[in-house]
Amino acid sequence: MYSQLLCWLDRHEPPGRRADWNGETFVSRCAHCHEPIKHVGKHKWRRDVKASD
Repeated sequence: MYSQLLCWLDRHEPPGRRADWNGETFVSRCAHCHEPIKHVGKHKWRRDVKASD
């Protein structure tokens, strides 16, 4: 329930430490909603709009 609220507020988290480097930033999929996400700061992940187009 709490994680769904965070996803709705665009505050995602990757599954563990799994992320890939795409040449610009680290990208992954959210552990809760499985949307594509990108790393934007220390412990901050946001939905990757480019990947979901």
